[in-house]
Amino acid sequence: MPRQPVSKPTALPLFNRRASASSTRRPPLDIPAASEYLGTTVRHVRRLIAERRVASYRLGGRVLLSPDDLDELLAKGRREALR
Repeated sequence: MPRQPVSKPTALPLFNRRASASSTRRPPLDIPAASEYLGTTVRHVRRLIAERRVASYRLGGRVLLSPDDLDELLAKGRREALR
């Protein structure tokens, strides 16, 4: 039985590095930086992570938090003023 010719995969577009450099992406925060960002204690941030109230990322031995996730957490807890 003759072998079918193998088609070469098409090249995927490469990630545009210039576009990512100009994006508004903020670097992740470690736990002490996240506690400063939120204005709380390190213990409170660790409790938020343990209760899974905020998403966290483990990279090696470090735990990192996205500033966008922290902003979302703050927005969920917002209460409108009564007028």
